[in-house]
Amino acid sequence: MNNTPGAVYYAVNTDMRYLVYILNSIKSLRKYNKKIKVYLFIYGDTSAINLSFFHQNNIIIINKTSVNEEYLTSLKWLSLPELSEIDETKLIFVDADTAFFQDVELLFKNYHQYDFYAREEAGTSSDKVRSSIGKIHIKHTIDQKIYRFLCKAYKIESAPFFNTGVMVFNNNFFKKIPAYLGFYDSVLRNFAEKKTPYPSINTHMVEEVVTTLMLGKIKNYTYQYIDKTFSPFFLEYKEKVVHDPGVVMHIWGYFYQEFLDTFPDFKK
Repeated sequence: MNNTPGAVYYAVNTDMRYLVYILNSIKSLRKYNKKIKVYLFIYGDTSAINLSFFHQNNIIIINKTSVNEEYLTSLKWLSLPELSEIDETKLIFVDADTAFFQDVELLFKNYHQYDFYAREEAGTSSDKVRSSIGKIHIKHTIDQKIYRFLCKAYKIESAPFFNTGVMVFNNNFFKKIPAYLGFYDSVLRNFAEKKTPYPSINTHMVEEVVTTLMLGKIKNYTYQYIDKTFSPFFLEYKEKVVHDPGVVMHIWGYFYQEFLDTFPDFKK
């Protein structure tokens, strides 16, 4: 296992809803780990935002110019060039709508063998018509025929569709990704301009789709899933698929208020 200290990063725009989410997430992270280096990318004008909490908690703030709306879900990838020169070889990304219930270092401790880890995106498994989270049925969202066509057209390897809300990067893998962001941007633009067919019935997961194609472009890296017991979705907890909130829970904005009602101590 590589003993080089790791780091955590967030990326968000100046929408106050997401800034509140991040404040709560970082508060929970710092409850269990006071020392790990945390980078916070904020895209947009921060002059009217009170950043004192982040400074008090030793958060490294990197202010970037605002981006067009179509890039808002891509901020996690747009931020990586800034991190390509850091000393750390291991990195964890967490979305704003996440909550820590144990030390973040447990993710590094338990997920260190492969270059990249994340949860599988719900409803994307190629061998299923639909997926279930408890009593909730999720229709299969990927058109495999179109996806295979895109893999062939872009000359890439087929890769899983990862949920990018919590990701673990090892062995400097995150430093390789900036070289592929031009490809990422071109695929995103082709979907937006309808120059290439979009392989999903869910338009809201375009970032995950483009990410899958980008990762398929990268040769000779290793990947594996994060187990739901370490990083459950709140819906899995709500549906009793898991009985413990794990290390870090991905809430999903739609369920945020219900999450707060379920865990009233979270903001304390």
